[in-house]
Amino acid sequence: MATCRFTSPNEEFDDCFSVCGWPMPGAQIKVVDNLMHELSVGHIGEILLKSSQVCSGYINNIKANANTFLSDGWVRLGGRIFYNSKGQICVLGSGKNAIMHGGLVVYPEQLEFRIQRCPGVAGTTTAGVPNAKRYEEICALLVRYPEMEAVTEEQVRHFCSKHLFLNDDSVEFNHLPKYYNLWMLYQY
Repeated sequence: MATCRFTSPNEEFDDCFSVCGWPMPGAQIKVVDNLMHELSVGHIGEILLKSSQVCSGYINNIKANANTFLSDGWVRLGGRIFYNSKGQICVLGSGKNAIMHGGLVVYPEQLEFRIQRCPGVAGTTTAGVPNAKRYEEICALLVRYPEMEAVTEEQVRHFCSKHLFLNDDSVEFNHLPKYYNLWMLYQY
């Protein structure tokens, strides 16, 4: 899912990953639960869009059309969002990409945004890998800057423990999934 931010010149910029601003003129957005009931400010749900700028459907894909384009003109985008107290749209990520980690729903986009700020990390992608105890374990693939001193696993763990919300008792930072070491890469 790609997102872009709509702001005005007079708006105070909020440098936060999830804040995307307000709907563009001519676009209507609402947040709904699994039963398609509209949710109020602060409640996380699926984003629906209605606009004259939206296509009318997918070519030769009846199933995708039925799942995406609703009869009342609304389009299901699949993103998980909420409205903050200022009325701004806050995007958490794609519902399809969500990692089910124990009792938490973790959105890879948020993890990647923060991990990429770790010194020495040029890029990252995250995914859920099977885990019998927690359903999915969080696995990160990192690309290091070749011209910088190599970032170590310990540095990444330390950075994550300080900058990610995943530092409660339900998540252990004293070890990483076995996949982690296999996925440390250099960018050439």
